[in-house]
Amino acid sequence: MFSSNRTTNSAGCISNKIEYWHIEVIDTTTNSIQNFGSINRNLQFFPNPAKNQFSISNPTNIPIKKIELTDFSGQVVQKWETQEIFENTLNIQHIFPGIYLLKAETEAGIKTEKLVIQ
Repeated sequence: MFSSNRTTNSAGCISNKIEYWHIEVIDTTTNSIQNFGSINRNLQFFPNPAKNQFSISNPTNIPIKKIELTDFSGQVVQKWETQEIFENTLNIQHIFPGIYLLKAETEAGIKTEKLVIQ
């Protein structure tokens, strides 16, 4: 006997409790630019991949509020506040090798890039 809550999807899978799945796919192959114009497009991080440090190219001198390095579980691994971003090079010697998301918050918006640490 089948329950009225039972659902079969197109692949033939049967579910008694959940009628659908919500899957969010994050494309990490591209850089994303959110909520800002050409000013933050000039904000660049290099080298990528990086080893012990990475540099910031900020030719328009847009004030950077903070930079966060997060792993793919969403955990913030390293955070730099305005007062720590006085140089154009940030130290990542203590970060384990892997793929991270680098999020820079400026007065013009937020820029997120993939950063590979070797």
